[in-house]
Amino acid sequence: MDNRVKSNRQFATALARKFLGGKISLKQLEDDYPDTSSDEMLTALLEQLQSKPKKKWFPVVKQKTQEKYIQDTLELIDKIELSS
Repeated sequence: MDNRVKSNRQFATALARKFLGGKISLKQLEDDYPDTSSDEMLTALLEQLQSKPKKKWFPVVKQKTQEKYIQDTLELIDKIELSS
């Protein structure tokens, strides 16, 4: 793996963690996210982040959906970090 791909993956996963932690907005994430055209894992991560569940009227459903989203996203982040 070349250094640029490794660097892009590290940067993307750091941005993803900031987004999940509420430190940056989706717009900022999208603006700063590295080029994903040559890296399927980064494309998958960006798509996952963009699919963040919307707020719903039913708190129990929302909580379960949100927990699954966060778990799935963190697993993808870990997978990318381990492959770098």
